[in-house]
Amino acid sequence: MYAPTTYTFKYVDGTFHVYSTYDNHPREAAKKIEAAIQKSLPLSLSDFSSSQFSAAFIAANKNDGLDIQNTKPPKRHNNLDYYYTITYSSHKNKLFITAVEFFKSYDEEKGFRKTEKQIYKGPFPDFAQWAETYY
Repeated sequence: MYAPTTYTFKYVDGTFHVYSTYDNHPREAAKKIEAAIQKSLPLSLSDFSSSQFSAAFIAANKNDGLDIQNTKPPKRHNNLDYYYTITYSSHKNKLFITAVEFFKSYDEEKGFRKTEKQIYKGPFPDFAQWAETYY
């Protein structure tokens, strides 16, 4: 389903942004992140690099078109339904996810408006579980 989204991968080696056009609701996002984890094996999370993980994310989820690609930061896009920030905690040896959903509305005086709401923040395994129940 069409749901334009950015995924931001952050760690000490830098910040990398990936744009994905389709299948980015939380349940599908969890599957895409899991696919990147599997693609980046046999590297352990202790070897985490945001540049390598963003490349693994693209490789694991790329289809034939331009449906997934490197991009600019989420604030530079005006059409997003979601954005996800994926960070690694070396102290806890875990990936953490922050998920934000955009809501569009129309106001007679102000016209179309877009508001954002953080819908999840926590470790990845819990995100995957939570996403299964998110509408």
